[in-house]
Amino acid sequence: MSDISPASILYDASGNPVSIIADGGVFWVAGLNKVSNASGAQINPATQETLVSADGKLTTIDAVLDSIKDTDGIKKITDQLPAGTNEIGKVAQGTRAAAGGGWPQYVVDNAGNIVGVVLNDGIYRLQSEAQIQTRAKGSTGAAHPTSVPIDADRQALSVALVKDPAYPNDPGVDVRVVDNAGNPVGIVLDGTLYRFQVDAKVAKGASGLVHLDAIDTDSEQGRLKATLYTPEGESVALGAVASSATAIRNDFVRDGTGPPGSPSLLVDGSVTPVVFTYTAHPTQDISLQEVKFVMAANGITFGTDYFGATAGPLPNGLLVEVTAGGVTGTVALLQQNEDFVNFASPGGFEWVVSSKDLLASTWLVGGGLKLEAGSADKVQITVQDDIDSAGVYFRCFVRGNLLG
Repeated sequence: MSDISPASILYDASGNPVSIIADGGVFWVAGLNKVSNASGAQINPATQETLVSADGKLTTIDAVLDSIKDTDGIKKITDQLPAGTNEIGKVAQGTRAAAGGGWPQYVVDNAGNIVGVVLNDGIYRLQSEAQIQTRAKGSTGAAHPTSVPIDADRQALSVALVKDPAYPNDPGVDVRVVDNAGNPVGIVLDGTLYRFQVDAKVAKGASGLVHLDAIDTDSEQGRLKATLYTPEGESVALGAVASSATAIRNDFVRDGTGPPGSPSLLVDGSVTPVVFTYTAHPTQDISLQEVKFVMAANGITFGTDYFGATAGPLPNGLLVEVTAGGVTGTVALLQQNEDFVNFASPGGFEWVVSSKDLLASTWLVGGGLKLEAGSADKVQITVQDDIDSAGVYFRCFVRGNLLG
């Protein structure tokens, strides 16, 4: 037997013999594409190219990665990303910078237009030229722009609604005191109080049944004088009571025949009219309460145009006038007995038939007229015909209350 051992053949998993090739003192298996060299690196036996170094790195791929690594060890991608439609989710914006590097924030309108906002003493407000568009409630017309300057003493927004003339009865837009015709009633600011202007008048209803007049112009006073009228336009008198017996001024109208003057109206005024008056008080205003005629005659008839017991009607008549506040107005012109019925207030006419017929006719003023102190205000009766035979008694009595 020889000293050389029998040949040993290697087989692969399929039973095929594997060739062993000697190459510079290194044996490698024929048919494999890589083997290890003497340094432990895997090589390509065909090209002797090192594929995996002794420290286990893939030399070819690592060389590429090393080429795209910067000095901080952060991987960079130098090629631009392809265009696409998908959004990148959950990307942090970072922290807003204190200066100009932060994300801008805007106030915009419905059309996306930027609204001017400025910083004023630590408070953001709209610019002074900013406008807010508004319109009257229920309106379909053009909007009404309003511009309000804003300063340190004014709030950031101040909205003023303008009443649309096309909608005069539109609620919730304009707050006014108006009459039934929609005309504003004059109101003025006096100190810290609002009051009606002196000439302001408020009427209720188309016929003006209630009439209000401001009688105070001093600050913190706002008394109103109310006058009631019948649907026919006549004032409705409400009786007033004097504060004391000394505040009553009741007297007949008298002629100018010397103090106190004659109260009898049975005179001849056909040529020269005879004037009888009830004059103002020198120091106190007088609130007129009533004016009353009383006549007694042997026969007072109606329906035959008589004036008292004298055939009529009178051609000129008995003129009744009142001057109040410097303004003179005619109350009545009495020409026949029926006129006394018209002169009287409701319930103020009385006719008694007896041995001497009695006629009483009372106009209840109720304080609706005032004779001002020391003025020419008065109640005046002028006899313009001859009525000295109209009866046995004929006078006019005036009741008044002194004011103040």
